Amino acid sequence: MMVRLKTYFPAFYEKFWLLLWFTIVCLTIPLFVRAADQFALNYNERYQNLYNNHTIYANSLYATVASLIPVVT
Repeated sequence: MMVRLKTYFPAFYEKFWLLLWFTIVCLTIPLFVRAADQFALNYNERYQNLYNNHTIYANSLYATVASLIPVVT
């Protein structure tokens, strides 16, 4: 998408390239958080126990980092 913007709308790309890259990074962070969380839940017994014992806190943190921050940015 960024290549097409740069090719077909060079003036727009030159004006907003930093903002575009910043939003791409901000929107991919929750995907990495979700992937790391799922990986840890599947392969780390200690993390599973911690997550199960503190589900309410883990879900609150998870919702904030993975859902609310991308919406605000």
